[in-house]
Amino acid sequence: FALFRHPVDRSLSMYYYLAKASWDPYYNPNLAKMSIEQYAKSRYIENNWLTRFLVGKPGGKLKHADMLLAKKIIKFKCLVGLYDDIEVSMARFQRYFGWNSRVAAAVDGSSGSNKNNNNDEGASACRADAVLRGDKNV
Repeated sequence: FALFRHPVDRSLSMYYYLAKASWDPYYNPNLAKMSIEQYAKSRYIENNWLTRFLVGKPGGKLKHADMLLAKKIIKFKCLVGLYDDIEVSMARFQRYFGWNSRVAAAVDGSSGSNKNNNNDEGASACRADAVLRGDKNV
């Protein structure tokens, strides 16, 4: 199974984390000096790592066919859940895998609500723009 997070939210989180996480091997103090817009245009931003991993293309330019193949692999090989709707996703995984209610109670009760309550207007505008431009194949 796979739990997916919105790519804009994931990128924002990665930006803030890697600018501060001096214990992480990917820590980059240069990020603390950049705006989020500069980061998005920099060489430091993620470059479709999941698509690259799925299609076996660690470098070079990704093509539309690479994206379609990655989507097909996920469609046929993964039970998909969404981070923004983690409670529903976990219930889906529980039903599919036949996890017992003890496991479900431990998951549900361990951390309260996991909803992403990010009210950052910049992130919301960026997310809305990405959705409007969208992927016609979704």
